[in-house]
Amino acid sequence: MEYSSAFLPDDYKNRDFGSVVSMDAVKNDAAAFAEIFSEGSPALNQLLRYLWSKDVQTIGCCVGHDNVHIYSKDTLFGKTKYIDKKTYLKHAGSERYP
Repeated sequence: MEYSSAFLPDDYKNRDFGSVVSMDAVKNDAAAFAEIFSEGSPALNQLLRYLWSKDVQTIGCCVGHDNVHIYSKDTLFGKTKYIDKKTYLKHAGSERYP
């Protein structure tokens, strides 16, 4: 997991987008970070701000994507490898296929 050193929302958006932001940074400007993380979804924006106001930490917030399926498996070296649907379905019972 990659961590952001940015403390300001604009720095995060322009330099570290997609990496993990500390809760201290998020709480410092919750409205701006919620705007970035919610990807234009008012419902997600409101939910994130509510959760953060209750000290609930969030990870991997995303508005979602229609008809997009990504199949992956964890390698023996702790990395994620993207694979095709047929391979995923063949081994879906394995712990290495999240």
